[in-house]
Amino acid sequence: MRQRLTALVLILIAPLAHPAAAQDGRGAGFDLAIGRNLERGENFKRAASAFALDLPGGAGLQADLAISKFQTADTITPAGGLHLTWDTAAGPRFGVFAYGETPDGGTIVSAGIEALHEAGPWRIEGYAAANGRTDDDATGGRIGIDLGYRPGGRFDALLTAGAHADRLGGDTSGAAYLGGWVGLGDGLSLGAELHRGRDGDSALLLGIGIETGGPARFGHRDGFAGRPGF
Repeated sequence: MRQRLTALVLILIAPLAHPAAAQDGRGAGFDLAIGRNLERGENFKRAASAFALDLPGGAGLQADLAISKFQTADTITPAGGLHLTWDTAAGPRFGVFAYGETPDGGTIVSAGIEALHEAGPWRIEGYAAANGRTDDDATGGRIGIDLGYRPGGRFDALLTAGAHADRLGGDTSGAAYLGGWVGLGDGLSLGAELHRGRDGDSALLLGIGIETGGPARFGHRDGFAGRPGF
């Protein structure tokens, strides 16, 4: 298991090592997080990467990979997806995406629409998707919004907040969060987020992120990304 996990992490960080990632129109990012569900006393960890590429005519392509694992789980949960995006004259970036993930031994696929807008210190991103399990007839939807604000000043800080909800078959889950990140230079940032689940559980997440060049990236759309620790 440890060797398999190491190999997957190396795959996730591979885009950062590509010399073209820092050129105009290309961007890569890698995020590593550890956390704890405060009510259940259960730890979790996650590694995720994304590679974004601007295409002619204002279009763009983004590929995501992620692996997540609870302390008590015997297996890891991989996830991956593709985004096709395009810019508009008014400023927002829109996109469509398709995702796949394998929690609890099953496979969940989702497809949806998304939008991202950055204006001054503000950033807002939202999405809506339909999802379903491939091993049964369960279907549902997924929706979320993320906000970011950079107050400026001495520190390169980013304040974050958001909420995500997921319905699949007869199960409904969701979480809201508040957090903050501090840039350390050269694309490196450290952050912490407190998530509150729909069932009353809370989860604390500590993370480190690395970004190199390129266009603004959309967030990951797997279930664990929106509701870590639940």
